Amino acid sequence: MTPSALAKALGLAYILLLDFKPTITETVSSPMPKLKTHKATAKRIKRRGSNTLKRKKAYGTHKLGKRSTKRKRELRKNLPVAAANSVNVRRSLGMK
Repeated sequence: MTPSALAKALGLAYILLLDFKPTITETVSSPMPKLKTHKATAKRIKRRGSNTLKRKKAYGTHKLGKRSTKRKRELRKNLPVAAANSVNVRRSLGMK
C-alpha cells in the first residue's frame, strides 16, 4: 500500500506531506556563494576610471637615505598592474 493510500485510509494528513516530492519548478535553488574581497590587495591597488588597475612602486617606503633624489621621485609614481597579474588581482578584488 502506498503512503498516500494509507493516509487516505487512516485520515492522516501529515503522511501526505511526507510523500510530497517537489517538481523542478518548486525547488528553490541557492545562489552562488559570495566572493570575499582580499583586504590586503584592496588596500594596495585601486581602479582607475578606464577600468585599469593602478599600484605603487616597491622599495619607496624606508631606507631612502641611500637612494638618490631622482630615484625617490621615480618611486612616487603609480604603475598599471601587469597584464599577467591582472586576472588574479581582479579575482582577489571581487571584480570579473
